[in-house]
Amino acid sequence: MRLPTLLLPLLPLLSTLTQAYTPLSTTLLHALPAPAQSDYDPQTGALLAPLLIPRVPGTEGQAKAQNHLASFFQTHLPQWEVLWQNSTSTTPVTGDRQLPFANLILRREPPWTRSRPGQVSFLTLVAHYDSKIKPEGFVGATDSAAPCAVLMDVARQVEKYLVNMWASATAEKAAAGGGMGGRGGGGGMVDQGVQILLLDGEEAFERWTDTDSLYGARALAEEWEATVYPARSTFQNPMRQISLFVLLDLLGAANPEVPSYFQSTHWAYQKMATLEGRLRQAGLLESKAGPKPFLFDSDKLAAHFSGAGYIGDDHVPFMKRGAPVLHLIPSPFPAVWHTMEDDGAHLDIPTVKDWARIVTAFTLEWMDCSQPRTEAMDGKRHAASFQQLEKLGEGTYATVFKGRNRQTGELVALKEIHLDSEEGTPSTAIREISLMKELKHENIVALHDVIHTENKLMLVFEYMDGDLKKYMDTQGDRGALKPPVIKSFMYQLLKGIDFCHKNRVLHRDLKPQNLLINGKGQLKLGDFGLARAFGIPVNTFSNEVVTLWYRAPDVLLGSRTYNTSIDIWSAGCIMAEMFSGRPLFPGTTNEDQIIRIFRIMGTPTERTWPGLSQFPEYKTTWQMYATQPLNSILPQIDPLGIDLLQRMLQLRPELRISAAEALTHQWFSDLMVGQPGPKQHPQHLQAQPQQMMHPHGGYQQTVPSQGGYGGY
Repeated sequence: MRLPTLLLPLLPLLSTLTQAYTPLSTTLLHALPAPAQSDYDPQTGALLAPLLIPRVPGTEGQAKAQNHLASFFQTHLPQWEVLWQNSTSTTPVTGDRQLPFANLILRREPPWTRSRPGQVSFLTLVAHYDSKIKPEGFVGATDSAAPCAVLMDVARQVEKYLVNMWASATAEKAAAGGGMGGRGGGGGMVDQGVQILLLDGEEAFERWTDTDSLYGARALAEEWEATVYPARSTFQNPMRQISLFVLLDLLGAANPEVPSYFQSTHWAYQKMATLEGRLRQAGLLESKAGPKPFLFDSDKLAAHFSGAGYIGDDHVPFMKRGAPVLHLIPSPFPAVWHTMEDDGAHLDIPTVKDWARIVTAFTLEWMDCSQPRTEAMDGKRHAASFQQLEKLGEGTYATVFKGRNRQTGELVALKEIHLDSEEGTPSTAIREISLMKELKHENIVALHDVIHTENKLMLVFEYMDGDLKKYMDTQGDRGALKPPVIKSFMYQLLKGIDFCHKNRVLHRDLKPQNLLINGKGQLKLGDFGLARAFGIPVNTFSNEVVTLWYRAPDVLLGSRTYNTSIDIWSAGCIMAEMFSGRPLFPGTTNEDQIIRIFRIMGTPTERTWPGLSQFPEYKTTWQMYATQPLNSILPQIDPLGIDLLQRMLQLRPELRISAAEALTHQWFSDLMVGQPGPKQHPQHLQAQPQQMMHPHGGYQQTVPSQGGYGGY
């Protein structure tokens, strides 16, 4: 069936327009109905029993399985769209005769998107429904009758929540006098739905090869990639609509151990593992706790993915075309794999039911079904609720004012986005709103409110006293800061970056002007106008990101397949600048910036950076510079600080340290209370920003020297 293969080189992370991740509420987690024994009994279960028969493509048994699957949705879930995708292929057992294969596609999307193809991002839940031709009479209970039954149950359970959520969103938007645009009518959120793929022809007829396997998956992936939506669609084709491809296989044996196979979707694996832990802790899972959780691999480090293998399965044709894959298949395989004992009698039904509960919870969490709508987001406040005090900054599409809430007296920052009558809301604003209203963290500036008027959109942020650039400008010694202050700021910066990355968001424009500081010494990430959500690798990003001085070398060289490492490079540049008071790489053009980096970090070669010559901006005429020790460039940094900086400023993106790993670096050890133990928040290292503040709050110089929005 599936043979272990070498892992394809991990591609950089794909941009998707989905919003950041909000954990499922405890109330909803406890409210989920328990999977019913009447659905899962191997002899009589309404969902499972009809599938516990041989289901070889082209046979009567498979026709019965197809009818069972389709009629379930048509009868019990009439709001789901039921589609068949048909193809034919020769096989080793049919010779020149074409054998038909039929993939079943079940879709549930917001009601306001039905007539607008290419608008919805789909969480895609997948299993195959065929069984092996040999041994004769093989049932394949774990492979994959049980996964199919689980997905039917998941669809039924999530339907009631989707109906309520979308009905509420429609009513709220109608009451506000607006049309539906964006998820829940939020005006900036991309609509999200759920689709289930039940694929035919996964099994090999003779021997697992690239051509004798995955018949249905290959046909569907090819068709979806070739389908092109109208030009104004959000997504180019059905393949790009896949926000996450979750493949269930070989599930149903007791004590499964499912590793995390792909670094690019490890964050999603961790989210599902967290849900499993919460369900187990609450006593909501039925199976006996084994030596390990089902999803035991949450703590896997990035370095441990290198050279790892993946298991060939239905995800491969989709993954090769850029779909982000979460593969739920145990390793080792169940003992009954590909034997006649893979039948209903050898299923561990409590485990099957637990998978249904875990995947249901994950689906609801992904769809944000427990996310409450706030009074602010429902437009119940008005622009008149806030008083403008002074201008803080102005840029291409927005002006930022210091403001005050007239009711509470609270100081705020008001970012007014001017709406063009023809162009509508700028894409940067849509992106910023959709991300920031979900990113809640002490080191990310808080978005309190979004207020619509006829000709402008006003974002209400928490007020911060200034930004890091102006703070550095007010210090002595050419802007260099004191080491304890730098360490405090770097720790907070990395905490904010780590939270973004764990919630699949790239900031993409980290620079001192976009790091906001208040009088308590708190540093917060601001200006998410260039930020993007990400999922898996593909060439979709723009390389016009990040102010030149803080731009990673891979981006400068024209890469459009970058990932979280670009934010780490920027953080390293900011760290060096705080120590010296001067930008580390102050280039004037793209080419000059590259050369300035090479003069210090050394000119790379194809040997030191495999694939270097494939970058669009690669040049054979580069002068060869030797690497300079960073401690000679920045002698004021202690050895541990130099070590951290070197790990952030690696030319090759895959070698850069992650934000999570950086936070555990020894350089920060003096910010800890005891060993071991929880870290003390480094805000106790007061940054003393009062030295740079205007007597009445804010800054004397309100407009950043390079333009912009004052960090918002």
